[in-house]
Amino acid sequence: MPKKAVLTSFLTLNVIAVPVFFLNLLLETTSFYLASPTETKTLLSFFGNGVWYYVTLEAAVICLFYSLFTYALSAES
Repeated sequence: MPKKAVLTSFLTLNVIAVPVFFLNLLLETTSFYLASPTETKTLLSFFGNGVWYYVTLEAAVICLFYSLFTYALSAES
């Protein structure tokens, strides 16, 4: 069950992120930090730049979702 929930959540987030990414380009904003990390030093700064930013961001999201769903399931029992 958690694998399906994680996959569904991950895909839903990416479906929402695509139009937001293009809206960010149009409005020159950084909603969800999809264009790049902030200019100040934050945890997002460790994700790198360019393509690596997106790869590590996606990996972090999968890990976070899996951890949250696993914790929620263990709390139920």
